[in-house]
Amino acid sequence: MSKEWKEVVLSDVATIDTGFPFKSKFYEEQGNLRVIRGKNVTEGNCRWGTDAKFWNHSLDKLGKYKVQLSDIVIGMDGSKIGKNRALVKSGDLPAILAQRVCRVRANSKSEQKYLWQIINSNGFENYIDLIKTGTSIPHISLGQVGKFSFKIPPLPEQKAIAHILGTLDDKIELNRKTNATLEAMAQALFKSWFVDFDPVLDNALAAGNIIPEALQAKAAKRKAVLDRHSARDAESASIENGTPLLYTNPKLAALFPSTFVFNEILEKWIPEGWEVKKIKDVGNVITGKTPSSKTPEHFGDVYPFVTPTDFKNYFKIVIDSQRKLSSLGFENNRKRVLPKDSVLVTCIGSDMGKVVMNKVECMTNQQINSVVPKDDGVSGQYLYHFFNWNYELLRTLAFGGSTMPILNKSEFEGIDILVPDRLVASEVSRNFRESDEKVLFNLKQTEVLTKLRDNLLPQLISGKVRVPGEAIVKVEMLEDMKDSMDFL
Repeated sequence: MSKEWKEVVLSDVATIDTGFPFKSKFYEEQGNLRVIRGKNVTEGNCRWGTDAKFWNHSLDKLGKYKVQLSDIVIGMDGSKIGKNRALVKSGDLPAILAQRVCRVRANSKSEQKYLWQIINSNGFENYIDLIKTGTSIPHISLGQVGKFSFKIPPLPEQKAIAHILGTLDDKIELNRKTNATLEAMAQALFKSWFVDFDPVLDNALAAGNIIPEALQAKAAKRKAVLDRHSARDAESASIENGTPLLYTNPKLAALFPSTFVFNEILEKWIPEGWEVKKIKDVGNVITGKTPSSKTPEHFGDVYPFVTPTDFKNYFKIVIDSQRKLSSLGFENNRKRVLPKDSVLVTCIGSDMGKVVMNKVECMTNQQINSVVPKDDGVSGQYLYHFFNWNYELLRTLAFGGSTMPILNKSEFEGIDILVPDRLVASEVSRNFRESDEKVLFNLKQTEVLTKLRDNLLPQLISGKVRVPGEAIVKVEMLEDMKDSMDFL
């Protein structure tokens, strides 16, 4: 390593502060100024949604607690202490720091995004794991964070390293956001076609058919949409989001009926010609099983063995797993093997109701019921969105008065599902498959980039791999590099 690299502690190269002890009674549910509390700091990102709290009171003497772009925030309490650290992004602002959250901000000796790579490394995580105290709620102090030691190169090389790793981080984050957008679009389509029945309502209104009273409020909204687009030609209408199928794709619209019938099983109006079936009628249900501890040779490193933990790692599509089976374990449990495009649903425990699709042959543990679609027009894609939309129904069925949510195989098989006309089902499945292909491409690319980043990080921040201070790289260059790097 070059003599230009120096051993420092974090407090030498950064200002380290904690936030203000806000009284929770003054928190508000809405506002412009978010409060970054411990529960808002997750692995790499700030988490908001239902966890968001706001401070809408005076900022007199509190300005020093305001957070700025690229600040590093670290949770100082909790079971994931050391893992929960995030780089503040524009979408997190404006925000103010609460007590028991640490803020790290580079001084003139360091580059902020280089410090982020240091703090986002296994070295920092391992350090926190060694010095944390407390049993029920582990915690660390500001002073302990400041004593973390590491090596640091001159500023130009810090910036180059931060640029290389940041380029990978940015692409990984872009892929994540793209996949989230694709999933939101697919869910919106499922809701429009199979929950709100928008195309059927449009056809009924266009034909002048009678609308059931229970659907008249929705029909009034659809009429307003139709009226808004009726005077437009197809070309101009087709480029506007939300334009009815009647104008964008009349051939597709014609596949939907224009009348409704009342279904006694679901106790609601459904499109005429559509059916209600049981899950067991549209797919074979397989409950997973963990190989016995008496046969450790059934575990290995060959075939994916999926558990609910893997659902969190792969978004909506499973392409791998943390645990693996051997070839022997796989063959001896062949009857439980799930083919590609099966639908996996957690049916016990805290993750109850989560759903994914598999894109590789796999097996699961006993917490998961899976559906292998039959060849009757109901695809895995349709089933995935059905279960995803009916998350609360699954949880309601699972709790059933018990503190431990569980949905056994027979109960799961007996769930009612609305089955559309085969041509409609085929069309929506095609649409969902196209979306899934894009999601899968992004997942596979992210997997490669994450491995590349995780291997480059310790090499770069230790000085084993050197980069010139003026280095500027693109993701494509880094992907090309991976095959020639013997340390990957």
